[in-house]
Amino acid sequence: MHAQRHDGPDAFGFVELSPEMDREKMTVLVREAYRASRAGTVILALRRIDIAEVNQILDDAVAAVGTDVPGVQFLTTDDSREDLIPRAASANLIIVTSQDLAADLDRRGLPHLSIDDGLAALRTEQQA
Repeated sequence: MHAQRHDGPDAFGFVELSPEMDREKMTVLVREAYRASRAGTVILALRRIDIAEVNQILDDAVAAVGTDVPGVQFLTTDDSREDLIPRAASANLIIVTSQDLAADLDRRGLPHLSIDDGLAALRTEQQA
């Protein structure tokens, strides 16, 4: 298994995956999140996204990067943003893919990035 449920302390990153996003971008985002997990655990928040689909994407990233990294952890939810807010708030880097979660984070004053800006930040972290 490439990921597990998050029940630990702070994470390096929090990445929301939602049905609203383009599947090609989701693939790139998941791979980059795993690569960036060399800096610390990255939470993948799956909102109505199948874990098996994400694990399939992770297969290539794990093969390329290896398993000697903190890796990613899954947080699954059907649609409850209330489950996501505390986990997002615990991360150093927050990437959102849905307007509703972005709005909730804005109301709480929590900075976050869009998919494209988030990808750039993940790639920058890998070069550090």
